[in-house]
Amino acid sequence: MRTSNTSLVEEAYTEFLPKVRAYILYKTSDEEIAQDFTQDVFMRLLEYERMLCKETIQSMIFTIARNIVIDYMRRLYRHQEISAHIISEIENETPYNLEHDVMNRDIIEHAHRRLTQMPQQRRTIYIMRYFEDKSAKEISETLNLSTRTVENHLFIGNKEMRAYMQQCI
Repeated sequence: MRTSNTSLVEEAYTEFLPKVRAYILYKTSDEEIAQDFTQDVFMRLLEYERMLCKETIQSMIFTIARNIVIDYMRRLYRHQEISAHIISEIENETPYNLEHDVMNRDIIEHAHRRLTQMPQQRRTIYIMRYFEDKSAKEISETLNLSTRTVENHLFIGNKEMRAYMQQCI
């Protein structure tokens, strides 16, 4: 039985090689890829050797060819998508801007200046929240204060900081 299926694959190779290659070339528009994928089709066909019969071999060949082309197209489109994303990211990057850097430093300096003017407890709460990224609950536990007191200090601190920054800008 194995010999007859091997000869069946050999006959199919002789008969369908040009058609499979033409199909893959039409789908990929690349001569080398068409040649490689055509060989892959018949190599994969050998894996199904036990299931082959003369009536189904042609459909099996073109199903394998179609699947190989679809896999290739998926990889190609994914590669193009990733490349386009990378190019877009590079194009959207803003070059170093000295003016922005100076403005950022100036804003930070003003924020620190306002922080030093806040009462000690409000300053501590504000720093813990916005520079140490702690929640109101964590701050209240650390400072042994009620959560409501911490929230009030944060509300007033934010209000003061916004008003001060608006004057600076």
